[in-house]
Amino acid sequence: KWKENKPKKEKKAGLDIGVINLASILIHDEKTQSLIVSGGELMAHNSYYNKLFSKLQKSIENEIVSFETKKDKKGIERKINKKYTNRGRYLQKKKSGLMESRNRYFDDQMNKYSTLILKYLKLYKVTDLVISKNLSFTKTTGEIKMVKKTKQKFYQIPFGKFLNMLVEKSSKYGILVQDKNEAFTSKTSCISADVNDNQEKRSFNQPILPTDLNGSRGSKGRKLSRGLFKDRIKNVIINSDLNGAANHIRLAFPLIRITNLKSYLWKLQSPKKTKSAFELSNFIKLLTSRCDS
Repeated sequence: KWKENKPKKEKKAGLDIGVINLASILIHDEKTQSLIVSGGELMAHNSYYNKLFSKLQKSIENEIVSFETKKDKKGIERKINKKYTNRGRYLQKKKSGLMESRNRYFDDQMNKYSTLILKYLKLYKVTDLVISKNLSFTKTTGEIKMVKKTKQKFYQIPFGKFLNMLVEKSSKYGILVQDKNEAFTSKTSCISADVNDNQEKRSFNQPILPTDLNGSRGSKGRKLSRGLFKDRIKNVIINSDLNGAANHIRLAFPLIRITNLKSYLWKLQSPKKTKSAFELSNFIKLLTSRCDS
């Protein structure tokens, strides 16, 4: 009875989502290695499908027999394809089948990744996971500035579906998922600054100074390369996505001090990286066998 009534130890984790790295996970303890799940495989498949769509579309355009002019809502006349040859109709069916194949692939991958990540968290007895759905919401608003090539990947890979699956399956693994606004999580140092203060200042329309961020995120073509974050106070370089994941924890649990991890910078500097769902599955099996032994 004493064991049954004994309170469960709480353990927090933060998850930062992105295009190049699908998920970056940091668990708030001193022993667990951080995990980064690469989105390279998803981007490669997305690029492959786009090439096939482009070839099919060019072939379909050559099979048009007649056009029809219609006015849009603004009163501008536009040409609409009216009739196709037999081959054109066949190619249209092939294109819709390819679209369905693409959707099934991403549904399958997001289902696998969400299940594997929850298994990983349960293995380390995580009770609370903090995520942010802001990135998926920007798809509907369109308020995002990116290079055309990156923007295409961003809009076509279903991040929202992945996050929704995490939330839906979390109760099965005994994990409580919280959704927080990720504003300033990637710009603020998790070691020497407080992201809660920056969000509060923004809510009151107060300026955010460099001293409030205490760091800078690297980008392509600069001294500090993309994927890295430099803390100006401690003068250390850490992984930028894990910095965001750590700030996610701070948002949901303000009393937790991520600065306690300053003696364990390896969690922010040396994560385990997996390139596919298959590789992630094998990694979790290896961890499970170690725990059992």
